[in-house]
Amino acid sequence: MAWESVLLNGVKVLMDTDTGRLATSDDVAAAAVDGVTTALKVIDNAHHEIHEGGSFLMSHTATVGDGSVSELLIITPDTDKFAHMVFDVSATGQTDVDLYKGTAKTAGTAILTLINHNLNSAIANTTLITHTPAGSGDGTKIATAIFGLDLGTGSRRRLSGGSTGGRNELVLERDTAYLFRVTSGTTGNRITILLDWYEHTSANA
Repeated sequence: MAWESVLLNGVKVLMDTDTGRLATSDDVAAAAVDGVTTALKVIDNAHHEIHEGGSFLMSHTATVGDGSVSELLIITPDTDKFAHMVFDVSATGQTDVDLYKGTAKTAGTAILTLINHNLNSAIANTTLITHTPAGSGDGTKIATAIFGLDLGTGSRRRLSGGSTGGRNELVLERDTAYLFRVTSGTTGNRITILLDWYEHTSANA
């Protein structure tokens, strides 16, 4: 079962999204109490989504030259299931990170390392992610970050790495294409991009 709060005739109700059945008071009680200890089960919603099979992780690595980029294209479906996403980037050198909304770029190469957080679940993600997208037209920049510190100059120049990540999730707009770009400021910059998200039906959609 996958209980979610949905809007039905103007009223929020709890529904099993797998079967369409509305929850009874017994269902609510059973969902809230541990069957062995009778203790209340309290976890945050992101953790709950992992258990329900609605949470996903994508990782992408690349070695990027000075001034070169690594790009991901994120496309959300035209449904009421919204992606609640957290972005994280780590790198060995100076790095710029930009997120654009409404890009005109088109799908590139499929990401191989994309998994459901619940490895027992057969639920597939509906938010599509590819790397090295084609075409042009970045869209509107909605977020940016820079990290990595230049510690010297000349032949002994050194660049320290770093990381940046969203402490709070972004709820991506449905039926929208996003461009996630990482730009290297040094040669041989080893970059790892992690996208962590869950897909949840909005009661206000």
